[in-house]
Amino acid sequence: MTVSPMTAMGESLRPVEEALLERGRQEAAQLVDAGEADARRTVTEARAEADRVLAQARAEGEAAAGRAAFADLLVARSEARALILGARRRGFDSLRSGAIHELEESRETPQVRSLTDRMTTLARGLVGERAVVRCSGPGGLDVIAEANGRRVVVRLEALVDHELGAMGDDVEGLWA
Repeated sequence: MTVSPMTAMGESLRPVEEALLERGRQEAAQLVDAGEADARRTVTEARAEADRVLAQARAEGEAAAGRAAFADLLVARSEARALILGARRRGFDSLRSGAIHELEESRETPQVRSLTDRMTTLARGLVGERAVVRCSGPGGLDVIAEANGRRVVVRLEALVDHELGAMGDDVEGLWA
């Protein structure tokens, strides 16, 4: 049997062909290895970035939650203060109205008559000794003095307010 020249040439090129194939396989393996290494590096970098973003988001979330909690605390404190001040105001108003009511109910007692006399003396001293003095207001416990076109009104409520103000810390201690 005779071998054709093409076959003979093919046979002689077989080592070259195998060498080229082997080289192609090696280059392909290197490209695959390089691609896999690149993919691993990209995945590692992506995971690291995701961890960084997650940590930053967590920190920002915690900070935001802390700010929100602090804001809520400030609102709660403000509301509590408003409630306390409202309760104190109601307590003070009750004390004030109770004192005025007690004085009005006790207007015939010597102590309240003495208070009315001192209010009259005060009003007359401010307007003049020739003042016309009369009582008015609830329970007749306000004093009005008039003379020479001048008029002074000494109100029981004003005296109670003055006395409660003068008591200062003693009254404030009622709410503590």
